[in-house]
Amino acid sequence: MNNIFNNASFLVYKASAGSGKTFNLAKAYLNICFSHFDKDKFIYRKILGITFTNKAVNEMKSRILLFLQLLSEGEDTELMSHFTEILKPEQVKVYAADLLKLIHHDYSNFSVFTIDSFFERLLRTFAFDLKLPFNHKLELDDNLLMKQAIDMLISKLGHEPDLSDTIINYAFNRMDANKHWRIDADLLDKGKEVYKEESIAALEVLKKYSLQDFKVIRKQLNESIHEIDDWVKLKAQEAVDIILTNDISLDSFFHAKSGIGCWFLKLSNNGMDAIGHNSYVEAAINQQQWTAKTTDPLITEKIHAIAPQLIQVFNELQTYKEKYFTKYQINKSIKDSIFSVSLLHQIKHELDNMKQEEQTMHISETNQYIAKIVQTEAIPYIYERLGDRYKYFFIDEFQDTSILQWQNLLPLISEALSTETFHGETGKAAVFGDVKQAIYRFRGGDVRQFQRLPA
Repeated sequence: MNNIFNNASFLVYKASAGSGKTFNLAKAYLNICFSHFDKDKFIYRKILGITFTNKAVNEMKSRILLFLQLLSEGEDTELMSHFTEILKPEQVKVYAADLLKLIHHDYSNFSVFTIDSFFERLLRTFAFDLKLPFNHKLELDDNLLMKQAIDMLISKLGHEPDLSDTIINYAFNRMDANKHWRIDADLLDKGKEVYKEESIAALEVLKKYSLQDFKVIRKQLNESIHEIDDWVKLKAQEAVDIILTNDISLDSFFHAKSGIGCWFLKLSNNGMDAIGHNSYVEAAINQQQWTAKTTDPLITEKIHAIAPQLIQVFNELQTYKEKYFTKYQINKSIKDSIFSVSLLHQIKHELDNMKQEEQTMHISETNQYIAKIVQTEAIPYIYERLGDRYKYFFIDEFQDTSILQWQNLLPLISEALSTETFHGETGKAAVFGDVKQAIYRFRGGDVRQFQRLPA
């Protein structure tokens, strides 16, 4: 019998468009069914197919049922040829007809699910253990819950001093950056971080800090930024004073207002932010190109006389930049985002309260709760509670699987691969995917873990 496993227990099928992935998946499913049908007519109950959308679930189920229909009729000789290596065509016809009838009468055990619906099924089984409402609602809309949580947070403005101070300063900070003072849209965007798997650890850290703590951190960041800016301004002012004391106009240098004289002035006004690359400044320092050919000879002579002093100031500024520029940029970046970051934990707190009151859960949390189950419970016990014991796994669209989803599935698959069935063989698992079809970061999907799997 044509078998994509070829005696392997774990298969990675890296497909591309038009490669017949769904065909091969359906064929592999039926291979398992036909191989064991004489001993276990309900073998399909031990097979779990997982994909990512309802459309893909329907496609997978439809393809399997279509193949069974065609095989039971026995007229599609090309399809039949994929199953006649060890079974006679008449056996395939009979098995296909019987299996089709069994599945139709036992459709609830035809286990092809979206990964979300499978985990939700598992979660409801352990709802009591996890202290979750048994009839909790699963919310798919990222914005709906988040908008409500942000509205609840902003409604406390004027009632909680630290929160009010943070929100007001957040609005002023946005206006200083020439952005709209309304913070709700920005918070909605930043707030979605609470749904992401990669944010779980960071949110745990944020719990340790109060809004007052963030206020202290903001103050420290501002002091560090101002200290660096002030040093640059004072040092650059030294060069400006040298130039002006010698009756030289700041735009008398090579390339006038883009030259080194005006560059020093810009630094004296703006600090470290203005210290970026300037080819005309470097031409003066490195190539001694201090003035234009048309510059008054007397001015040129004066400029060359003070050039060593200007070079010294320039070198001191460059040394300072090498030492502090990275720190300065990091501090500014943190400062720009600290208001939204400081409110993330507050948003999550409002979100958790609201979900508890409404007995609602966001779909992203399912994976986190499942992780608690597979990390603390024995796998046979999970199967016992679930009422199923899957031995064969087919995971489609694996390129969109998140790291946490794969970590949650892995113990179930490992248990199946390491335990013999009553047929005297271990289970099997196959993952199918196409890196080119990956939906970037779809619900935390990480295509890199599929790329790292050996083909």
